[in-house]
Amino acid sequence: MKKLVRRRAGREERGAAAVELALVMPVLILILFGIINFGALFAQQISISNIAREAARNAVVDGPNSACADIEADAEEGAATLGMAADVPTVVIDPACPSGPTPCAGSDPDQDVTVTVERTGEWLVPFPFFAAPAPTLRAEGVMRCEFS
Repeated sequence: MKKLVRRRAGREERGAAAVELALVMPVLILILFGIINFGALFAQQISISNIAREAARNAVVDGPNSACADIEADAEEGAATLGMAADVPTVVIDPACPSGPTPCAGSDPDQDVTVTVERTGEWLVPFPFFAAPAPTLRAEGVMRCEFS
């Protein structure tokens, strides 16, 4: 009689692991995709920051790429990294070449040049259960003019 009771208890628990897995799997997939997307957005933010810093550096040194049009073109070209090739970023240079071809032409010795790069980030892996909008990535590069 005891063997019969044990067998019934075992039969009642069949499929319990499959049900538990079915309940937990969507949450685990969502967490996994969240980790992947956070890493991708973090890499995109680092890339945007490097682009802004490099563009600001090109703006303050007297060289072949220090014209405003070249600075903007370099920043836009550099933004096509790690899943970010869909649109062109917004590049703002302050001061915006007020008195010459470069931002530092005719400037005060202590003037800073700020290059701001902004664009919408992109999900590397789409979320499976809902459509979440990607955040806007923004970075500033600030450098002091080395010439005037």
